[in-house]
Amino acid sequence: MNEHNNKSVTGYTDANAVYKLSALLSGSLSFGLFAAQDDAGNRFLATTTLKQTASHEEVHRKLVYDVEGIAPLVYIGRLHAAKPTDFDLMIEQMPLGIPSHLVGKGIAEPATVARLGASIAAAVERLHAQRQPLLCLRPQSIYVMDEGDSNIQLTGMAPRAECFYFSAEKPDLHTPLAFDDTFVAPEVLLGLEPDSKADLFSLCAIMAFWLTGRSPFDGKGYLGHVKGIMRNKRAYHLPADELGQLLESGLDSQVANRPKFSELKHGLRSIAEKGY
Repeated sequence: MNEHNNKSVTGYTDANAVYKLSALLSGSLSFGLFAAQDDAGNRFLATTTLKQTASHEEVHRKLVYDVEGIAPLVYIGRLHAAKPTDFDLMIEQMPLGIPSHLVGKGIAEPATVARLGASIAAAVERLHAQRQPLLCLRPQSIYVMDEGDSNIQLTGMAPRAECFYFSAEKPDLHTPLAFDDTFVAPEVLLGLEPDSKADLFSLCAIMAFWLTGRSPFDGKGYLGHVKGIMRNKRAYHLPADELGQLLESGLDSQVANRPKFSELKHGLRSIAEKGY
């Protein structure tokens, strides 16, 4: 597989995650639904494959979202003619730069959270303009590129396997996502038709997580956490300052009560500029 993991071909770093395709669930080998797990056996996904009839460069171009702030997912390896095996690997790559957890699980300064959130909101808004909702935005799908010091130079989103090209279906109560912490809007979990405000909910939940180190919703384990989101069972409420009030409005269980993405973006930019 190393021949395909070449910076000169894809313009991207080495694999961030490698998944083994363990079983064909439906469809065909060239375009089917597969069960997959990471090489450590800790993360499970349902993935689909793309038939590689073109060169790697052409496949790569087709996979890239031409939206500023959105980084492409890259490569699916060749499938054996008979059945998928442990040697059929899906390689997920990160953009050039250092994937870092500058915000991570700690508590970040409000101005930093607002600056990051405004950048991500702008990227998601551009994606919505192309009618591409995310519905699975979470902290692990956001990367920060660090130019060697603590200053954040560039933010963006790295599409993760389960929420972009390889989605099997929308997240629901009975299908655990690839990561432990979920930040999915309640209307998505309830099977309702989501709009752009589902992504706004997720982004506000992520920023609350960055501020406090905890998800804003209460629940034990994956199912408990999902039920907490569906029932609007809050683990805490944010302070009644400008940032806290803005994020609380985005976490409203009623879609109509949430602000527009443009309002969230401008509000976050204003808070970031004030630097508090």
